Amino acid sequence: MDGNPAEDEQGEVTRIIPHHPRIDMVLEEVDTGDSVLDIGCVGHTAKKQEETQHHWLHRELCGVSDDVLGMDILEEDVQELNDRGYDAICADAESFDLDREFDVVTAGELIEHLSNPGRFLERVHSHLDDDDGKLVLTTPNPWYMRRFFEALLIGEVGINPEHTCWFDRSTLDELISRHGLEMTKFTYAKAPVFANT
Repeated sequence: MDGNPAEDEQGEVTRIIPHHPRIDMVLEEVDTGDSVLDIGCVGHTAKKQEETQHHWLHRELCGVSDDVLGMDILEEDVQELNDRGYDAICADAESFDLDREFDVVTAGELIEHLSNPGRFLERVHSHLDDDDGKLVLTTPNPWYMRRFFEALLIGEVGINPEHTCWFDRSTLDELISRHGLEMTKFTYAKAPVFANT
């Protein structure tokens, strides 16, 4: 989606809401035939996804690949996704064991919520295809300009109270390498300077 207006069958013009840039970046890493494990697929609540589907990574992944398994710790929301036709399971990101490997594991805006990100990376590593499996994750940028201005003007930085940590390129690279993975690509999403990301 590029955000350009489109006509429906009755000829009415509607505005297509674009994806968040981070979703497009994740989708670029997934090929049509890939088996995908989407960890944290609910993205806060299943009800919220009905209202903001253009920002829902799991829905977009299902549009790219026919083999997408969602995983989240929120049992009722996972059940709701299954009731809506998605393939999702309830499991803990730090201890899951699915007895299966995947071409791609995605974790959008998840790692900063975990109590033990290292255990999460160990579990991911054991579920990646040995030949060319890859982890694609996103996490908030701690050096985002809005955070600087919040600290400067307000004296504190607004954060999600559910976050346990922030990562930058060097700390994320160090953590990943400690758990048998290698960072091959690092990119900042190009979001508006003062957007709510």
